Amino acid sequence: MIRLGRAVWVAVRFERLCLEIIDRADARPLAIAEQHRIYASDHPAIEPGLAVATAHALVADLVTVARQPEREAQALLQLAHWAYAVTPVVVVAEENTLLLDIGGCRLLYGDLVQCVCRLRTALEARGHHVAIGI
Repeated sequence: MIRLGRAVWVAVRFERLCLEIIDRADARPLAIAEQHRIYASDHPAIEPGLAVATAHALVADLVTVARQPEREAQALLQLAHWAYAVTPVVVVAEENTLLLDIGGCRLLYGDLVQCVCRLRTALEARGHHVAIGI
């Protein structure tokens, strides 16, 4: 935990943001490709780094979409704007991560555990899979 004065920093990493930004018409398995390799997938048999051709051989109905870093960055910026409702100190970091100073929020939301739980619940309700570190 990093504490600078009363600051308590929470890192929120959107691990599946590249998948979450894709508009989906059906429930077929989805993979994000970058440079002819799988970057991410929602199918358990498809691992990052796998060749796209191999992924299609493993999962016949796999939908492959090129990675869209610009859309990821735009989505992360929108999430940062949303996070201002939680705390006035929001930093957009690398690897689809937001840094939030929730030190002052503890009085509003309760203890640190309650604050992080509320944050996770709110983001999951918005359809995001997140990893949170304090």
